[in-house]
Amino acid sequence: MTKPELVDAKGNPLRQGIIIRGGSLIRIAGVIVTWGKGGIRGVSLWPDAVRVIKLAPGFAAAFGPPEEGFDGTYHPAP
Repeated sequence: MTKPELVDAKGNPLRQGIIIRGGSLIRIAGVIVTWGKGGIRGVSLWPDAVRVIKLAPGFAAAFGPPEEGFDGTYHPAP
């Protein structure tokens, strides 16, 4: 398998060492294939190219700020 082409918003190749972090805005071109073998089914993703529209600066959490919902630190009294 070949590595996907990585380019900036203008189509210029990204220089070595650029890290695409969570919070970046990207476009991905490639192939998505569903498959089945016996009772097992899955999806394969093969990216051909990634265009970085906006690169997130510094470290950005993969999912953004905290959200409402499940709290793993909450332990109700028995």
